[in-house]
Amino acid sequence: MNNSTVEDVLVFKTSIRSENEVAKIRAFLNGDDKIRRWNIDCQDIDHVLRIESEDHDPEYFIQIITEAGFLCEELPD
Repeated sequence: MNNSTVEDVLVFKTSIRSENEVAKIRAFLNGDDKIRRWNIDCQDIDHVLRIESEDHDPEYFIQIITEAGFLCEELPD
């Protein structure tokens, strides 16, 4: 059973364009206790990163992606 709600999912535009780049951030995201689940759509024009988390502070996640060397900005609802 999936207990997540729409409010639990943050959506970001990124500069992560390939599976190799996804691999570079995997350890950052998998190792974060605030993240329940995440995925990146490298085929989307905005290279969308979706993060399922109880923490609703987008700046926290933007900082993680930026520190990994990629651009990241929250997409509006």
